[in-house]
Amino acid sequence: MSYKGRIQDIIGDVGDDNLITQALQDAGAKIIDISPLEKLKNVARTTSISSSGLDVSSFRVLGVSKSSYIAKLVPNEDIAKYKDSNSIHYAVDTEPVYHFIGEKVFITSSGAATTGDCMYVPKIPTTDGSTLVLHSDNGVVNVPLEAESLMVLGASIICLQRRITDRLDTLKQYLVTDEDVELASTQNIEIQGYQGLLATVKAEYQQQLEVYIN
Repeated sequence: MSYKGRIQDIIGDVGDDNLITQALQDAGAKIIDISPLEKLKNVARTTSISSSGLDVSSFRVLGVSKSSYIAKLVPNEDIAKYKDSNSIHYAVDTEPVYHFIGEKVFITSSGAATTGDCMYVPKIPTTDGSTLVLHSDNGVVNVPLEAESLMVLGASIICLQRRITDRLDTLKQYLVTDEDVELASTQNIEIQGYQGLLATVKAEYQQQLEVYIN
């Protein structure tokens, strides 16, 4: 079943595929951002880092290595001492370090920037490592199974919140223009129903989230 279908099974018809897609991406990005490293490492991708660095603007970096030696993260402002052969902090080949400059990552060993590998997951869920998830998709990669379920619940919450906002706007319009009282009453009943459903979905999301991150 597509993500659209799964979300609509929870909250009913959404009527806006672009909203569902954006909700999935936003909810998925949030989950990836707060996911424990060890859970993400089990589903991670790896790519090469050149001596000129690697653009990681779309990655959550989980670790860096050189020739199977794990690199240590150091502040960019301290990198000079890791390149200084006279420093006790000098980074040798078996003890490489890495640092960030803006949204690029660099590895240093033996006094200079060097090559290595970056372990990462995309910041926003994708279907193949680069193509962002859409409402019509039915699966993502590099995302733990529990996190995928949270993505669907989180997206359901976002869509439901939009539905409530839209209904409130309509209700206000009815009240301002003194339109049919029955329509306003119906709209108010719908809003109350959506608010109850929202509370239920939020509670389920929070329960699953606590299990996932602990």
